[in-house]
Amino acid sequence: RVVLVQEGKADAVVGVGRTVEREAFGIFSQPIRAGRNVLIVRKGAAAKFAYQNLTTLADSPFRLGVVSGSRYSQEFENLTRSGALADNIIPVQNGESAMAMLMRERIDGFIDGYRVALNRAAQLGLADDIDVHPMFINEDKAFALFSRQADVDPAIITRFNAVIMGMDADGTITRIISNDGS
Repeated sequence: RVVLVQEGKADAVVGVGRTVEREAFGIFSQPIRAGRNVLIVRKGAAAKFAYQNLTTLADSPFRLGVVSGSRYSQEFENLTRSGALADNIIPVQNGESAMAMLMRERIDGFIDGYRVALNRAAQLGLADDIDVHPMFINEDKAFALFSRQADVDPAIITRFNAVIMGMDADGTITRIISNDGS
């Protein structure tokens, strides 16, 4: 999704974290919501994988499903750049394929947004088959990212930001999220 914005093939993507790399090719909206990334594992597997953080995970044979281009946390970025996670990472197409690979035991877990992962599991009938690992990954704000290359009209971005601020002020965003939104 982010790659399409970077290449100018999509005007925007919603629900992404802010990074210096992304600022080079995109314009961020006002924050839309707070969210956290979590490690999703098969039901009952959290005790088997007693990692405190991604650094300890990197020193193990854990097979971590990763969507190409995703930025899960600064720790993840640092470990990826250094090559420390190279033996752990298993590429996955998207969250749905990560969930399928987890159920087939082709990966041991994957990182995803908390609400997104739980909603996806419920939609796929797998809510009782997964656990959220207690390891802290990241908690941050999510934004919309508008493509610089697609030359999005600045008035659209300004209007988008105004709508988001209004929705935040009147409680609409909170209501959406509390109704199992992501």
